[in-house]
Amino acid sequence: MLTRRQLMAHAGAVAGGAWAFAGSRDTARADGTVFIGCRGGEGGGYCLSGIGADGRTRFDMPLPGRGHDVTFHPTRPEAIVFARRPGTFAIRFDCRDGTRLGEMRAADGRHFYGHGVFAADGHILVTTENEFATGDGRLGIRDPRDGYRLIGELPSHGIGPHDVMLMPDARTLAVANGGIRTHPDRDREKLNIADMKPNLALIELASGRLVARFELPATLHQLSIRHLDVAADGRIAIAMQYEGGKSDAVPLIALCDGNGLRCFDESAGLARAWRHYTGSIAFDATGRVLGVTAPRGNTVSFWDCDDGHLLVSANAADVAGIAAARGGFLTTGQEIDSWSSGATASKAWPVESTLRTWDNHLAGGPA
Repeated sequence: MLTRRQLMAHAGAVAGGAWAFAGSRDTARADGTVFIGCRGGEGGGYCLSGIGADGRTRFDMPLPGRGHDVTFHPTRPEAIVFARRPGTFAIRFDCRDGTRLGEMRAADGRHFYGHGVFAADGHILVTTENEFATGDGRLGIRDPRDGYRLIGELPSHGIGPHDVMLMPDARTLAVANGGIRTHPDRDREKLNIADMKPNLALIELASGRLVARFELPATLHQLSIRHLDVAADGRIAIAMQYEGGKSDAVPLIALCDGNGLRCFDESAGLARAWRHYTGSIAFDATGRVLGVTAPRGNTVSFWDCDDGHLLVSANAADVAGIAAARGGFLTTGQEIDSWSSGATASKAWPVESTLRTWDNHLAGGPA
């Protein structure tokens, strides 16, 4: 494990110079980028915060409960923040200044899983949801042109759909079915750990047809597929959380190139130190490097996408969110850190003492 001092001296771990903004989850392309994440607010409440690439807070927006992830509208300056599972709210806001624009609620018998994504033209919002009665995963379909009215739903082809992203073809959804059944009456209790069966599903947006489903080996059925990022070439990065034995060494990172799930074997050696939990995952602008946070292990790590090799890991207290940014990555934790070339921590901005821990995600978009 590298200390910050050692990390500053570590040069050349990733080849190449400065990187542009990434085009996967983070749609930013200009210096006006805003990075948005959820965190605890003053007085025990919760808020959403927008920060600039300089680490300075641009706005805070109160939330009715704990938020999780954010998705940006592709053609206008608004975004949606989703409640953390098993919440039922989603808030629409102006991503330039945090002005609240409206709220939507999950339908009766449903709760959100904390994620959603817009279709490429912005005419549809897709949300990951749970059907209480059956435990089946659902994808809610909402119309942004009609007040985000629920106009239909699709099957997620699994249980516990968590993250969802749009593939580069703009026709296919990538869905992380975590495999864990929950019910809001049981709060965050996991109801089927013994027989959970996670999968990564590729689903046709127009019809809900299952295009492909990728599963881990049966011996790893308690690895919950949680968070995703998609590269421009269609590769899908996967961050996982393990629900099995505390002494088990299991991989927590995988990559899908359309031919199956390839686990990063070196991550198995880190699983216990990370307490079997990853927070978030992001490709860099080139698609060659993955950044992964492990908040329970106070670690951020960077990986070569081609061979799954660990390039470097570093101490970062309570690090949770990660997003591609100019020069590498930005992360949120007890500090907001900028990681140059995927390895060296070039800047650090302390988080205000009145604000508590950041949630798992950091999303970058045009300000």
